[in-house]
Amino acid sequence: MQKNAKRTYENHADEGPGACSESAPRKPDAGFSARFKQNKENLLILLVMADAFVTLWGLGTGAFTEQNPLARAIIVISPFLFLATKLTSLSIFLWVAPKLHPDLKHSMFIILLGGYSIVLSMNAYTILSAMFHA
Repeated sequence: MQKNAKRTYENHADEGPGACSESAPRKPDAGFSARFKQNKENLLILLVMADAFVTLWGLGTGAFTEQNPLARAIIVISPFLFLATKLTSLSIFLWVAPKLHPDLKHSMFIILLGGYSIVLSMNAYTILSAMFHA
């Protein structure tokens, strides 16, 4: 057998178990970075929708007011239109993002994920503070 050749059980199944002392090379564990790249779209969708619902909840309880003038105008028209606008803008971003340069796309995802995480945390804190200090 050649020095660099690899034998696998699949290739030599007729020789029985234990016939091959060498196994197929294993893929290294992808780790957090690869899993993040695969799931960042799902995480962004989750954060955007959570932000939208927490915003509507906070507005409903009177814990805060919407600071974005465009979002405030849309919410006045209809909360469902607000949700639809959030989903539409996110869908457009997810449609455009693959066409961007990989470094720019990754940077934009990091900025959006960080931004939505901060906004969502601040909104949740404001609502919980208003609920417990009222």
